[in-house]
Amino acid sequence: MAQSQTAGEGGGGRMPRLGPRFFLGADGWPYLLAPLIPIAVALELAGASSGLVFGTAALGIIPTAALMGRATEELASR
Repeated sequence: MAQSQTAGEGGGGRMPRLGPRFFLGADGWPYLLAPLIPIAVALELAGASSGLVFGTAALGIIPTAALMGRATEELASR
């Protein structure tokens, strides 16, 4: 009898484990910047300078772009 697949392991895509090694590796480092999104909102509400808010928000967009790229690759492989 064939081994059953767990949820999220369909197709031929590989599901990385979300441990410390993932976040420090080549695929996971952008996700370490995700906390910058709410920080940018907090800075805006606190009245920080426009440049600081913009820089924080710009860095916070990187994980979103990485996630969209990964999703596109997953869809293309199917």
